[in-house]
Amino acid sequence: MRRQLPVGIGQSKETLQKRRKSLDSRACLVAPGGQNRTVKMEESPCLQQTTDKCHNMLLSPSLKIEAEVSSDSGADVHSDEQEESGQCLSPKSLASPSSYTSLASISPMPSGVDLKSLLDDSFPHSPNASLNQEITEHTDSSSKPPRRAIDILIGGERFVYGQSSGDTSPHSPFRSYAEKGEVPSATSDTSIHDVRDELAKHYISTMQQITPLPWNSKFLVDVRDVSLHYEVLQEGKRPGDMHRVRLKRFEDVFECKGLPGPRRIFFQCIPGVRKATLLNKVPVEWSRGRWMFLVERFQLLFSINLLDVTAEDTLWDTLRRQFPQPLAAASVESVKAFLLDEETQWSTLFLIDGYDERADINGDIRKLIQGRLFPDSCVIVFARPVHYPDLMQWMDTRVEISGFSIRSAYRLLHNYFPDNPHKAAGLIAALKQYENVTAVDVKRTSLHIWLLCVLWDDNPKKAFPETMTRLYSEFLSCVIRHHKELTREELDVEAVLNPFGKIAMDGLLGRKAMFNLCDLEPIQDGINLLLELGILRSGSKSLDIMAPSTLLFSHTTMQEFVAGRYLATRLPQDGPHEHLPFNTVKDALALENVILFACGTTANAGKVILSHLAKIYADELREHEEAYYGEQLQTAEFEEFRSFIVLCLRCLYESPVRKELCQCCMLDFLSRRVRLDWMGVPSQESVALQCFLCLTATEGTKSAVTDLTLSFHDYSLKKPEYLFNILHYVPHLKNLTVHLGSCLEKECEDLSLLDQPLGCLRELCSVHITGDARRFTGLSFAFLKPSESFTSLTMQDVQLGGRLARVAANFKYLPCLTTLKLQDCGLSGEDVTAMAEYLYHVPLEDLDVSFNELGNGVSNLVNKLVDLPSLRILRMCDVSPTFNTIETIGKALEHMKQLEELHLAQNEVDAWNYRGCWEDLVQNVCHLPKLRVVDVSRCLIGSHNITLLVKSLIHTAVEVINIAYNEATNETMEALEENLVQLQYLKSLNVSGNEISFHGIYYFGKALHQARDLTNLNVSYNELADVAVADLAGRLHQVSGHLRVLDISSNPISEEGLKNFASSMEPMLALKQLNMSGAGWQSFHLSNEAALVLAQLLGRLPSLERLELRWITMQLEGFQAVVRAAMKHPKLQELWYCREKVPRGTEALVVEAKKLLHFEDAN
Repeated sequence: MRRQLPVGIGQSKETLQKRRKSLDSRACLVAPGGQNRTVKMEESPCLQQTTDKCHNMLLSPSLKIEAEVSSDSGADVHSDEQEESGQCLSPKSLASPSSYTSLASISPMPSGVDLKSLLDDSFPHSPNASLNQEITEHTDSSSKPPRRAIDILIGGERFVYGQSSGDTSPHSPFRSYAEKGEVPSATSDTSIHDVRDELAKHYISTMQQITPLPWNSKFLVDVRDVSLHYEVLQEGKRPGDMHRVRLKRFEDVFECKGLPGPRRIFFQCIPGVRKATLLNKVPVEWSRGRWMFLVERFQLLFSINLLDVTAEDTLWDTLRRQFPQPLAAASVESVKAFLLDEETQWSTLFLIDGYDERADINGDIRKLIQGRLFPDSCVIVFARPVHYPDLMQWMDTRVEISGFSIRSAYRLLHNYFPDNPHKAAGLIAALKQYENVTAVDVKRTSLHIWLLCVLWDDNPKKAFPETMTRLYSEFLSCVIRHHKELTREELDVEAVLNPFGKIAMDGLLGRKAMFNLCDLEPIQDGINLLLELGILRSGSKSLDIMAPSTLLFSHTTMQEFVAGRYLATRLPQDGPHEHLPFNTVKDALALENVILFACGTTANAGKVILSHLAKIYADELREHEEAYYGEQLQTAEFEEFRSFIVLCLRCLYESPVRKELCQCCMLDFLSRRVRLDWMGVPSQESVALQCFLCLTATEGTKSAVTDLTLSFHDYSLKKPEYLFNILHYVPHLKNLTVHLGSCLEKECEDLSLLDQPLGCLRELCSVHITGDARRFTGLSFAFLKPSESFTSLTMQDVQLGGRLARVAANFKYLPCLTTLKLQDCGLSGEDVTAMAEYLYHVPLEDLDVSFNELGNGVSNLVNKLVDLPSLRILRMCDVSPTFNTIETIGKALEHMKQLEELHLAQNEVDAWNYRGCWEDLVQNVCHLPKLRVVDVSRCLIGSHNITLLVKSLIHTAVEVINIAYNEATNETMEALEENLVQLQYLKSLNVSGNEISFHGIYYFGKALHQARDLTNLNVSYNELADVAVADLAGRLHQVSGHLRVLDISSNPISEEGLKNFASSMEPMLALKQLNMSGAGWQSFHLSNEAALVLAQLLGRLPSLERLELRWITMQLEGFQAVVRAAMKHPKLQELWYCREKVPRGTEALVVEAKKLLHFEDAN
């Protein structure tokens, strides 16, 4: 089956059609004589002839696209690990009619489409026509509405972009050039076609092969042989729940589902992965046309290394260096015109490296990263995963390069030993067999692979280093020894490295990677030695290595290693820690590798550093412990907390005296509670934690861990027993939580591995296992043995259908079981009927069987629950009830005097008289004097029964009433008005999704002063028009001191109504959340005047933390007024808006308010 080539990945069909039409108008122009204008093309010298395994189509003279013809319809067109080759069709052959047949065999053409027009469409610019001529020809000013011009300053020159090139107004970018005497698009003979050709030549000649090891100039790596693993990081619903989406190819980052069409992407790279390899690979694959998406999506690609950019350089100066000197000026002028045109700006990709090594990045590059300059272009920033809050707030997407593929790692090993394949095979066999943590980490990072190759080449019989510090130390010793053998000189390397360590440390603290000769004055005599050893390298490719003007370390990790050795020698045995360069959590995380190398260098350094880290924890993090373990922190704070604990564990692993450090209790903050959701197993932190837990277990119950969380959300593990075996080291464990995330491999769905470790825990009190929308089997519940302390069992998304009776049979051995939660466990009516027979053995207080298809089985269960006098909380949401089931529950309520919470949401009865079955239930609620929470939302209860429910609740202590999405009417609100004085404990009322109009809200508002404790009011999705919301706003002052949450969204409100609501609302001192969003099916527009009233409202809500304005459009000035007012608000943290509704011209403001603004797709 023939595979059709993609026409534009990552864009909607409508957008692609518009882009295609725009390109068609440029390329397929009609000459005056009525004949099609032909495009003359010259063959690029960078193209190479290969085998005819694949068919090829050329999109530009320098870009070759290879599309393999395969019979597998579901296979990908390209994979990073796929070896591709093919015969290159030259531009001349493409222009000839004979080439159409071979092209047609690649992809089936739609009927009615001329193949030649599609071919011409691949060449948007003619080499013989000037850029201004082509743009003028394709622009039709009468067919487009005028765009708003945006005035920008680039490199000291002021330009206006955002208008078509045919615009002759004073704000036209071409008029701006003309006034300066520079009209690049009209006078330059260099077209974008030629620019692409020159860039491709430059990238292929300079980036295709790299020399990664300064001490081995003969070792070359072809970037085409390297493939990496990419994972998109997406925040989950729970704090710290970071979902990882594995990408098959680099290009998939632009079309990953659930992402907002990324334009600013952050690639975080683990240390040693050699991000420079990817930075070379992407331009090379673009130049050679091997990556289909990059070729079709981006006409221009620029790779910028910030180490080569001076503080005075403009963007144009930086780009000019990528072209040969005779063509540089003309090429940059063509690029200027290309970027200043919105129709083409979107097809430009910038790759930026070195952000974590330069602290003085300002000007054009910083504006480009922020999105204030060329916002429609795509920018990818490569840096380490250090916490850069200023950088992350500008990024749309976050991607992690998690390491090399195993196949690529083994290929690198063979490349290092080209003449000795047996030695490479021996190293590969050792890596596969050896379970050392270092061996596992080495497979992920190319730098460590090459360091290990040096050691293996020197002595293949020597054992692998156990820590990263040992790896670098042994490597350095090996290089020094070989240098001595070659030069036959005695070298005092320590005398050079110690003073150089201070320079390395100062550079890391100041984010400075490049040093001039003045910086290196203390070690002038040792510079040549460090260059020869490969620790330093020249900072300029044009200068001789022995006479450089600037120097930098061979790798950033090597700089950190030298700085860590220096730090370890500077630390005293005892006393204050004034020599430590970190005193906060953020500082410690920024110097993570330096701290690890210091801990691994000397035993004393490990003691001093861990003691200092414990002090930092006590000062900054101890107060957030409860929020961290309770998953109540914000995601950024949660990750910071977790990363700090991982750093402490890795310090313990690197230290040569782990046992001694554990006995000193320097990590006592890990006692009692431990989370393992960061754990890549086997890893340094997992080994360190096993050591710590083993030692604390022998110390007795005083320091024993009692709370443990195992989570598989972050890593894909094929051997979960590594984590499960941790349970052997926590014999005094009381509370266990296991989150079996979607990242767990399918072959690990058998949970029998948990049985044996759980059986060893004799003090266990509670077990909480969550499947995370996956089905897991194999758990025999052998841990439910006779116990006087076991109180809670929670199972969610764990398959228990057909096995619940066997589980329930153990209840007779659990006399203290008070909590049983079985959510979404695939239970049937027969399962709960069998379980009900054993419930009389336990003093159950909390029962949850929600989201199971129980049907009539609920009746048998409820009849048994009547005999449980201790039951306080009953949750039966979405259990597929029948008419008889609801009647049974209603009659049983009369005997459940102790019930405090009743949750029956989403129980729609499928019967013709479904309203009648609720009558007993709503009336018998009055027999529950201790009832605090009642939730019957989404049950389609009729208005009459809802009214009866309200009247029955006056005999209870109800605090929360949720009757959303039923058939409540104004009659219900009148009943509330009449009985509100008797609902003296009412705190939350949700009447969303009903049929309430002005009269209902009017009656309720009259009695609002009687709701003395009301904190949450939701009247969304009703029939409240302008008059109704204005009346409600005028009465809210009666609860201004305690109302915290108000939702009036999705009502038929107009602009005037929202304006009156905002102007009528008096100061609400306690309000924290306000939702004034429009209706999703019919959004409305706010004028500047109405938006200004809304902005003024924020000043009267001093405690507001969240404001929602979805499905509302505003003009430019109004939107700016609201956002500016929100930014000045002292406590506002979230402002929600629809991304598609943001007015044009506010790009800079959106970037400035990125921490505050949260977007949701309008559809």
